[in-house]
Amino acid sequence: MVQSDSQQFSFYNFTIVVVSYLASYLLVAKVLTPIQSQYILNSNLVSLLFLPHGVRVLACVLYGPRLGAFYLFAATLLTGFWVGRIGDYDPLTLTLLYAVGALSVPIAFVFLEFIHEDKKLA
Repeated sequence: MVQSDSQQFSFYNFTIVVVSYLASYLLVAKVLTPIQSQYILNSNLVSLLFLPHGVRVLACVLYGPRLGAFYLFAATLLTGFWVGRIGDYDPLTLTLLYAVGALSVPIAFVFLEFIHEDKKLA
């Protein structure tokens, strides 16, 4: 089966996903969370507008669940590396948390494709 150009690894596409994920994460952390903290008591635990999840969905739509999962896992790890540690977790637990977050959308796409056999989502 021949894959389309968007479903083959490209450093350019990888860079777009990583930069988009990092920019959206920093926007939420540095701009939206301080604004939310004025209205929500536990704004460090919850975000009303978590933009990196939108990047996750777009990456899976554009590149498919397999390649999107790779891009997202790498983007999540690199964002965690650049932003710093979140909480007081050991590195293994933090990596597992990153994996769960990064792979949530690709797993949902695969699950939806399994349920709707006649339709291709990505």
